[in-house]
Amino acid sequence: MSRAVRENAKWVAAILGFMLIAVVSGSYILVHQRLRTPLQDRYSLKAEFSSSESLTPGLGQPVTVAGVRVGDIASAELHNGRSTVTLSIDPHKLPRVFANAQALLRPNTPLKDMQIEISPGGSPAPALGHGSTIPVNQTNVPIDADELTRSLDADTRQYFDALIAASQEGLGGRGRDLRALLRSLGPTTSQLHRIGDAVARRRHALARLIHNVGVLAAAAGEKDRQLGEVIASGDATLQALASQDAALKESIARLPATLTAARTTLGNTTRFANALGPTLTSLMPTARRLPGALRAARPLLATAEPLVRRQLRPFVREVQPLARDLGPTTRDLSAATPNLISAFKVLVYVANELGYNPPNHQGYLFWLAWFAHNADSMLSTEDAHGAAWRGLALVSCASLSSQPGLAPLIQSITGPITACPAAP
Repeated sequence: MSRAVRENAKWVAAILGFMLIAVVSGSYILVHQRLRTPLQDRYSLKAEFSSSESLTPGLGQPVTVAGVRVGDIASAELHNGRSTVTLSIDPHKLPRVFANAQALLRPNTPLKDMQIEISPGGSPAPALGHGSTIPVNQTNVPIDADELTRSLDADTRQYFDALIAASQEGLGGRGRDLRALLRSLGPTTSQLHRIGDAVARRRHALARLIHNVGVLAAAAGEKDRQLGEVIASGDATLQALASQDAALKESIARLPATLTAARTTLGNTTRFANALGPTLTSLMPTARRLPGALRAARPLLATAEPLVRRQLRPFVREVQPLARDLGPTTRDLSAATPNLISAFKVLVYVANELGYNPPNHQGYLFWLAWFAHNADSMLSTEDAHGAAWRGLALVSCASLSSQPGLAPLIQSITGPITACPAAP
């Protein structure tokens, strides 16, 4: 059997695919055909009509309120010579229908696709329960064209016939233009439909608004004297403002600068507030530790208070004359401070240079000691006239030849050097 399944696997997969497509297509069609299930939250009403011509239940013909769809036509049956139509209403769109409601059977399209338009009524009439009936005296059916012309008198019928004939002549061969005209009305119709939906959704609010306006008007009628006093007071206020027009003009003239300053101040305040928040957040740990720090500082304050009162305060009183004398000295020292700072910077630089020992070399302090030793050795000989300099200068002929500027100086001191005849 497994071998047979493997051989026919592609056909089994194709059959399962077709079954899945059929289920999806059937579900889509049923959903768009408004299939009613027992799980749907609906309530039913009945409406009696003298005639329900062209009404075909089960095709999703709508029940509307102010152009908004609120349910479907479920069924139609004959009862006592009248057509009783059952309406399935969505309670989320139309919560209740009152006993003074009215129903109108009217065509939805020129092909007489019918729909029922309901005016749900309102208080003080009671609300209709599930399965209640709107009587025939509160319903109406459309009038057919033949009945309309039959109800006209002879002259009006002739005028109407002339209008139809002229329309036929004017629209003859203009089917495409008429179709384009009707198509151009599509967006307008869609917008009007949305407006109708919005008005229907707002009808309770509009009714409450009208009621509140009526209450306000009634209250205003009862307080006519007080309203007169308010108007008189307002007139006096306006007269007072008119007498101060010059001051008002000046205030208005200064208002832009005031608003600019206020805007700048608010901007600075905003930046200050933005910086203040993180600052206060950073200070929170310090604020939490402050009570403990103050408690820990109590012994110190208790010990320091006698010192301040008994020793530091008398010391400050004794030092005050000296502090007055220190004023001129301090000013002179302040004037000399820049030069002192520069001099000490130079001294610090010299000390750093003398104390620095570069890598693999000796510093200035090392060679300074050798310089002092050599200077002492050079001046160690003296006679009756004082210390005499002594020393030994070693100069080669090659060094004299390499320093042309030094050779004349040496010859001026030593005279011609016979050992180096080639020296300049």
